[in-house]
Amino acid sequence: MKKLISNTIFILVVIFFSSCSSKSEYTDAIPQDASMVISLNMKKIVDKSGINEENSKALVRRITDALKSGLGAKSNKAVEELLKDPSSSGISFEDNIYLFSGDSSNLFGILAKLDDEDDFSSILEVLNEEGVSSEIHDGDKCQWAKIGNLFCGFNNGTLMIISNGTDDSSGLKETLMSYMRQEKDKSFSNTSYFKKLNEAKGEMAMILNFSLLPSNLVSQLKIGMPADMKLEDLKYLMNVDFNAGNISCQVQSLISEASIVSTLEDIDKATMNVDNDLLAYYPSNTVLWSGASIKGGELYSILSKNPAVERMMDDPMIPIDINDIFSAVDGDVALGYINPSLDDMILYGKVKTDQFMSGFDELIPLVAMSGGQMTLKKTGKATYQFGAMGENLWFGVKNGMLYVTNNASLANMACQKYPNSLFNTKAASSTANSRFVTFINAQQIVSQMTMMSDYNLKMMQPVLNYCDYATINVPDRNSAKMDVFLKDKSVNVLQLLVRELQ
Repeated sequence: MKKLISNTIFILVVIFFSSCSSKSEYTDAIPQDASMVISLNMKKIVDKSGINEENSKALVRRITDALKSGLGAKSNKAVEELLKDPSSSGISFEDNIYLFSGDSSNLFGILAKLDDEDDFSSILEVLNEEGVSSEIHDGDKCQWAKIGNLFCGFNNGTLMIISNGTDDSSGLKETLMSYMRQEKDKSFSNTSYFKKLNEAKGEMAMILNFSLLPSNLVSQLKIGMPADMKLEDLKYLMNVDFNAGNISCQVQSLISEASIVSTLEDIDKATMNVDNDLLAYYPSNTVLWSGASIKGGELYSILSKNPAVERMMDDPMIPIDINDIFSAVDGDVALGYINPSLDDMILYGKVKTDQFMSGFDELIPLVAMSGGQMTLKKTGKATYQFGAMGENLWFGVKNGMLYVTNNASLANMACQKYPNSLFNTKAASSTANSRFVTFINAQQIVSQMTMMSDYNLKMMQPVLNYCDYATINVPDRNSAKMDVFLKDKSVNVLQLLVRELQ
């Protein structure tokens, strides 16, 4: 296991200490039905990281020593030579490296241009002597070897490594062979999307479609969309830049399916730019805040076009008119989480009337018939408390705003402005010219983590220590922007990574 980890890291380090720029037919090996393709401009990444600068030589030496630990004499020599001259591996360092996911998210691949087949064969022979790699076998238009659970195929132009992330590798070799021998007209490189990928100017660019999403998110994604929508039709281009002080990701829609475009256009008409006045109703230590501005009645009409959603909303067993609730909402809707564990939340929505709340009065006797499994009681003119399975929700309308919360203290403060609110933070400037906004307060997350015992949250703390805040802005249906802002405005995240390694 130690040797496998050492040699896997070794291959990745060789790639990292390289740079790239031109194009080659090796890209014909990318499967046409890939759900995600990532292009890495290693030259830009290495230059921005500062790994080649004088003060990083000690780091390079430590990495070399770590990779050599536990290896034989021949392997030690190979490590020395490759870190001194990465091109001696046979891998071209003047071409982009591509990562891709197959038509199912459990297949992952790495693609690089190979200039010298013999030089790369020498690396595999060393790995084979260390007991990590199999012998090299002849395949269809390529040679191949197995490295742990990875299958590696190569010829005098292309290097591809694929994995399905499991111990069961049946069928993987055949998949690899099919990719290695495919012609350009069967490749992702023959699509207009590949051209857009290579035109992106950032250090990392990505084309993806939503077929790679976990199944539990798919049903939520389809709400309000055409019933026959295919997830692979939801395509996007992401362009990532690692700048001094922030990571910036520009997102561009590549959706062309007419029915989806029409629905998204309707959603555009049912939304407006977000105001920032609801920020005043959230305390400044709120760690996650999302806002939108909607015309509720129009949005309901869009959602109800989906038969499954319509059946759910018009259930005759529920004496509440969902249309009345949506139609009452006109303006900003916001959701905020107060702590990093995302336990305590409060939702607000600007409403024109509270008349729709009377439907909950009719619901009280029905809930009472549950034999105590659920409770619903009226706590004010238009406020209620609902309980089930040991959990409670407080909701109602006050001062022209609908609120819903799972925290009694937040319910008591509902619809009241905080003297020290999110409006007094950087969140206020992050909402400009957007129809959908998310603000993540990284510094508040870190400060609250010191009082929490959640192990997974603690694991995130070293990364979040460098962050100030993050924003997601969606100005229209065709574009979005995500930014992570660092506390230190003079460095980029790649430089911080190198510092941590040092």
